[in-house]
Order: sequence, then structure tokens, then C-alpha cells
Amino acid sequence: MDIIQNLFSQLIFEGNDYSSLVCVIVAALSCSILSSFAAVKRMTLAGVGIGGAIFSGAAAGLLLFPTLGVYDWPIQAAAAAGGLIAALLGLAFQSNRVLPSESAYGVLIVSLLGFLLIAYGEWGARLSVLNAYLLDSPPALSMTDFYLVIGLSAAVVLIVLLFHRGFAALCIDPDFARAIGVSIRFFDILLWLLLLGTLLISIYATGFLFTLSLILFPGLCARMMAVQMGRIVVWSAFLGVATGFTAEILSQRFFDLPASIILIIIHVSVFVLLYGVNRWNAARTMRLPSQA
Repeated sequence: MDIIQNLFSQLIFEGNDYSSLVCVIVAALSCSILSSFAAVKRMTLAGVGIGGAIFSGAAAGLLLFPTLGVYDWPIQAAAAAGGLIAALLGLAFQSNRVLPSESAYGVLIVSLLGFLLIAYGEWGARLSVLNAYLLDSPPALSMTDFYLVIGLSAAVVLIVLLFHRGFAALCIDPDFARAIGVSIRFFDILLWLLLLGTLLISIYATGFLFTLSLILFPGLCARMMAVQMGRIVVWSAFLGVATGFTAEILSQRFFDLPASIILIIIHVSVFVLLYGVNRWNAARTMRLPSQA
């Protein structure tokens, strides 16, 4: 038993950055919990759109303040402004029903990519400095940043747990929830704000691609593993924390690759496996009546 404990301790903690591991776990938990609600509500692309707007806001900030680094507060303020604009646009599209939110965010994502290409090719933006912001976490988090990330992520998780029933009603059947007196507008706005805040915190602490993978895949995978909302949330949280932690350990100890790339490979593999199992079960279920 002591041998196993020593091996486990050396594998995880020896030579590793404690702060980055803790930030990964906390960010993965908050992102994956929100991923479950986004998947059930069919707004997974909203996370991609808001994340893309945050990234584009940082690029715009570098255009305005070319002497600053990507983690300086004016650049982060520009990133937050970009994400807020995207969240408000999503709420407006959803409220007015002018265009389905998934379609609207598809248009937004393509527009943001176009902006980044123009900024790089025509305006000479220093997009190369965004590589760390894209793939990985900051080189070193200060203690203030560390406690801020932990506190804000914990606050997001606490709010979701406190209002779990309202969020579940909003995502599963908003018309029925409205009929029984649930304030759908309140929970809708709160969910969008939590999504924005979580993306800002997690992108800063773990990187853009790492965060987007945690927003997209755990909820989609959990939907293939459970039907009840509570179980979807639990499975999504478990998958997010387990895969995020594993990717960080593999990146630090075994592979010379960013944790975000390893995480995406893990998530895509798990998603394809679950999708294949579900399709096989569905085909098997359809064959049983005909055989009988």
C-alpha cells in the first residue's frame, strides 16, 4: 500500500506546479457543470461564440495597446468587453427569436475568425503573443490571481448548486416552468452571465482551447450517458474534472504537448466512443422486435 501511495505521490505532485493543478480542477468543475445545462438547453455553440468574442477582444486590445502583454488588465478588460457583447447579442437573439441562437452564434464565430485574419494581415496585430492565451495558462499566476480564480470559480459552482432546480426547469421545459411560476427570464439571464464569467476566469487560468473543450464536450458526453438532469450534471462534472486533471498531468509529466491539445484528443475520443456505443445500442434495440 505504501508503494502505491508513493508512486501516486511522485506521479502527480513531484515537480508539478500545484497552483496550475488546482486551477485546472476548479476551472474544469465550473465549466463542466455549466456544460451540462448548455447541452440540454441546446446552446453549446453559445460557449464557443462567447469564448471566441473574448479571444477577439484580447486581440482588439493588443491593437489599441501594442506595448502591453496579453495578461495585463487593459487587454483583459477588452476581452471581457468582447465576451459581454457576445452574451448580450445571444440574449437579444434568443428573446426576439429573430434567428435560432445556434445559427446566430455560427455567424458570430465566422465573423470573429474574419476579424482575426484582417487584424493579423492588414493591421499588423501582434497575434503571436496570443499563442499562450490560446493554448495554455499564464506562465505564472500570482497569489492574488490564484485566489481570485479559486474564489470566482467556487462562487459559480455555489450559485449553480443553489439554483439548480430553476436552471433545470429552464433547460428541460421552459414553457412548463413558466406556467408553474418559475422566473424564466431571471434564470436565463443568470445562466448567460455565469457562462460569461466562467469563460473569462477559465480562459485566463487554463487557456482558450482548454476552456472551450470543457464547455463543449462534458455536457454532450453526459447527455449520452444519462437522461435525468441531476445525473447529467454529475456525469458532466466527473468527466470534466477527470479529463482536465488527466490532461494536465500528461502534459506536465509525459508529453511535450500543451494540456489543451491533450484534453481535446481525450474529449474527442470519449465522445466518439460514447456515440458509437449509443448507435450500437439503438440498432440492437431496433433489431430485437423484428427477431421476436
